[in-house]
Amino acid sequence: MPSDPLTRALEHRFIDSFTSLIIVHLKPIYMHSEVSCVPHLLSGILTIQDLLPAPAPSGVGGGESSSSFFFDGGLFSFADIAMAPFLGRMYTMAKAGLIPDVYVALMTDPKYVRLNEYAQSLFSRKSFWDTFPDEKMYELSFVVYMGLDQKHTHHSSAQPRCF
Repeated sequence: MPSDPLTRALEHRFIDSFTSLIIVHLKPIYMHSEVSCVPHLLSGILTIQDLLPAPAPSGVGGGESSSSFFFDGGLFSFADIAMAPFLGRMYTMAKAGLIPDVYVALMTDPKYVRLNEYAQSLFSRKSFWDTFPDEKMYELSFVVYMGLDQKHTHHSSAQPRCF
C-alpha cells in the first residue's frame, strides 16, 4: 500500500471508477452473454483511461517490462492487483470471440491504446501468469460454463442487464 495519501486516494478512485464503469458491464457479459452491454463497456473504458497512471521510466517497477504503467510510482500496487483478474478475463473473452467487438476495439482502435498498454504491462508480470489460468483453459471454461461455442450468436430475448 502506498505511503502517500494522495496516491492511495487516486488508487481508490480508480478502483471505484473501474467497478462502476467496467465491472458493472462485464458481469452481465460473463454471466448471461449480454452483448448489448458492449457499448456501455467501451464507453466506460474510454472514461477510466484518464485515471490510469502515466508510464514509469524504463527499469522502474521490478524490471519485468520495458516500461510499467503501475500506480505508486511504477511499482505494482493494490489498484493494479485489483484490476488484473478483470482485465485478464475481459481480454481472454474478447480474444476468444465471446465479445469480438471489444477485442477489435482494444487491438485496433487508437482510442483504447492507453488501456491496452496498461493491461499489457499487467499481463507481462510473472505473478500474473503464475496465478491466471492458461488462456485456452480459461476460454474453454467460459465455453463450457456458458454453453457457448465460437458460433454462438449471443442473441437473447431476455431484458438486458446493463446499468
